[in-house]
This record gives sequence, structure tokens and C-alpha cells, in this order.
Amino acid sequence: MKSLKKSLPHNSQIQLALFPLYTNPHGYLEQDLACQALFFYYLNAQQTYEQRIKENLVYEAELDSGVNLEQSFLSIARLYNVQPENMASYWPLVDKQCKSLQLPLLPDTWNYRFKSLIILH
Repeated sequence: MKSLKKSLPHNSQIQLALFPLYTNPHGYLEQDLACQALFFYYLNAQQTYEQRIKENLVYEAELDSGVNLEQSFLSIARLYNVQPENMASYWPLVDKQCKSLQLPLLPDTWNYRFKSLIILH
């Protein structure tokens, strides 16, 4: 998989979402782009989860197999040009940051973890 930035026309620019107010020493996140990417994924996935619950009346306790955000996770890793495995390794810090902000954690099925190595080119 090649970097998204390399796929764009020469003069294109992408502004990555970064979260300095939640980055150490102000918060639990690290400056590493993989950590910042995971928090961006969390924000998007949480919004999708809340919309899914409200619009389709899916209760949190129910297993919801109708939404699969794995491609979103992989796309965000590609956008930030980080390995999905590395991005997923920051779940403990993202969870800590969410708890400190009193934000709900994602359902476990949406916390993607990767055991195999996927190489981004």
C-alpha cells in the first residue's frame, strides 16, 4: 500500500488533524503520528457509533455487525503514513485520554488490532 500523499497530484496538500492540547504534557497522547492518527480514528468512529445508535436504535449491549470500520482504520493509517499495527498499539493512551475527557470508549469490536505486518509504500 503506498502513501496517500504520494498518490495525489504534485501541488496537493493534506492538513493532518493533530491534537496538541491532548498531547503530553497536557494530555496522554504522544506526538507520534500513529498516536495522533488513532485519536483521529477514535473521534470518527465514535461519531459513527453514536449516529448508528440514534438513527437505527441499536442498543450498546447488542452486537452490531452492520458497521465495519476496518477500512476507515486502514485509510486513516494510510493518510498519516503509519503502520496499522503501530497505530493500534496506542489504544491504551487513547483510552486514557478519552476517560480523562469523560468521553465514552468505543465498543471492543471497533478497536482494531493487527497481528500481521502490513507494509505501506
